[in-house]
Amino acid sequence: MMLQAFFSKQKIQTIQWISLKRKKSKKLADFLVDNEFDMVGFSVRSVLLKLTEDINEAIKETSKRLKKKKPMIILGGHHITTNPEDGINFADVVIIGE
Repeated sequence: MMLQAFFSKQKIQTIQWISLKRKKSKKLADFLVDNEFDMVGFSVRSVLLKLTEDINEAIKETSKRLKKKKPMIILGGHHITTNPEDGINFADVVIIGE
């Protein structure tokens, strides 16, 4: 499970717990890009880092395919707080601490 916060027009539009598997990352990317979300936040645990990277890559590919703006990717959570360098390579913003 991972917490997803989707932001649009400078307000929180949706916060929900979702369970993702790698095969659903493209479906999530399509939803986020097609609906033109401005920001997407991920709370990352170590076991979810690779999945978060996969979702980010799917978002980039979908943005190019649909010729739409890519949402800003924000990472936080336990893994990013202790290993921020793991998220800097693919996220737009990395938040550490509480």
